[in-house]
Amino acid sequence: MALGDGDEHGMVALVQAGGPGRGVGVVLLAVLFGDKALLNDPGTFWHARLGREIARTGDVPRLDRLTYTRDRAEWVDQSWGFDLVLAGVVDRWGWPAAVGATCLGLAALYASVVRGRCARGPPR
Repeated sequence: MALGDGDEHGMVALVQAGGPGRGVGVVLLAVLFGDKALLNDPGTFWHARLGREIARTGDVPRLDRLTYTRDRAEWVDQSWGFDLVLAGVVDRWGWPAAVGATCLGLAALYASVVRGRCARGPPR
């Protein structure tokens, strides 16, 4: 039975056999070599652009200047922290580093879920 076939016991057994590190490795490989749609968000470039603007001005924008249909409309950038970090990572290390950070973040998230699942034991 392959991963993703709904076999929770198989996933738990895989992680228990090789430790959580193996689960992280599986997730990294799936993200790096799997479907490209995961990292294909067209808004990512806007987040980097807004992060650069926040870094330059020291203020979170309150008016939308990036959408021509809503130019200067009041707006709250709820993801300003992410925007700032993304711009810093991309400007310092490039887009491959942003993809790598995404992969590591997802791997850590999935590993923590699997660790929690393993700690509870198999479902009853």
